[in-house]
Amino acid sequence: MVEKRQSTRTEQQYEFVLSHTDIVDLMKDAAVGLNPAVDEQFQIFVRKANGSEISLSLRPLYSTDKLVLRYCRATDAELDESFKDVDVS
Repeated sequence: MVEKRQSTRTEQQYEFVLSHTDIVDLMKDAAVGLNPAVDEQFQIFVRKANGSEISLSLRPLYSTDKLVLRYCRATDAELDESFKDVDVS
């Protein structure tokens, strides 16, 4: 009998996509209270806990652009395979 152990890595990629229209609609929500133009250009920043900001865009987000948040989840699984009475002749 031969026993073989191998590991299999599975990666799943996920995306959360916001169109320019989605962002404008969120900003126009009554709870937010902003009123950007339909073709408003946005800058994208990450604000750190200490208050500093990091620009994520090399240019403004235009009305035809989309903001994509992507992440990848990887899992490793071990597979057990057992072979009995293997004929090697």
